[in-house]
Amino acid sequence: MITNVELRKALVDYLRKRTGLTYEVHFNRVEESAESYFFVEFSEKRTTVDSVYYDREIDVEVSLVLKPDEFDKVNLNILRNAADSLANTLKPIFYVQDRFITVHETHSRIVDRILHFDFKLEFTDYLPEPEGEEMDTLEIDFSYKV
Repeated sequence: MITNVELRKALVDYLRKRTGLTYEVHFNRVEESAESYFFVEFSEKRTTVDSVYYDREIDVEVSLVLKPDEFDKVNLNILRNAADSLANTLKPIFYVQDRFITVHETHSRIVDRILHFDFKLEFTDYLPEPEGEEMDTLEIDFSYKV
């Protein structure tokens, strides 16, 4: 089972190490920041398959907020290059621990000087079954008496 902590850790690894973009990554809303940063939001849907397996569909939205320059301008070319870097590094595989999840498509757009990069993780996961108590030793006598 992939936990949300493992998913966030894999996403931070992807954003900061694999893409080479060294911005801070936040999962909580940022009111003000003196530096450029990524803000990540998840939206998850789970569909039950059976008592153990379920399908997960996680919409991931990564926003890149750049710190404006002294003239309150943001260089859109940096945002466009970041979108290319995110898309080229992500597709086709996203790694979470020992799992490999295929990413079929990505979307990016720049709105109000913020890059919005979206993709979807779709995979089947499982609920680990609780371990039961071990059975005591059972002794059986297989002798045949006539």
